[in-house]
Amino acid sequence: MSKTKSYFWDEAEKFVDNIACQVKGGMLTFEQGVNEIMNSNQALELIGIYDQDSCEECLHYAVEDSK
Repeated sequence: MSKTKSYFWDEAEKFVDNIACQVKGGMLTFEQGVNEIMNSNQALELIGIYDQDSCEECLHYAVEDSK
């Protein structure tokens, strides 16, 4: 994998993980978290987020896994 693709993949994962932590910590509601992710500038397609449904699913599992 190219260094550039790897960089953007890592950045997208870190971004979603950060949002999941904020949702779990109560700083954001689930809906606010989804909106933050969907309105971001990240390369979300690299981590399997293509639309709002996949975003909600990804955030749900990220929040559940961090419990």
